[in-house]
Amino acid sequence: TAVELAPEHADVNRLLARAAMASRNYPIAAQAWKRLMTLSPETSSASALSLAKCYLRMGKVEEGRTLVAALLPKVESTTVMSVVWLLTRMPK
Repeated sequence: TAVELAPEHADVNRLLARAAMASRNYPIAAQAWKRLMTLSPETSSASALSLAKCYLRMGKVEEGRTLVAALLPKVESTTVMSVVWLLTRMPK
């Protein structure tokens, strides 16, 4: 696969994560979002938010909640609405 050939390439991981999300393969998407957070620090907040969505869809509510809580102080105001939306969908 492309990730096997270029595991340190941010664009490859971004494409894999998006494709996996679209096909509802959340474990693969989560791995790609995690790698992307390290490979592309400038977009790590967006990747973290997408990773939190994966966790939520996989039923890993506590992992998602922890990630979102850590993300809140770092996000721009435009991202806050996405975070709030995600929090309202997490089971209590």
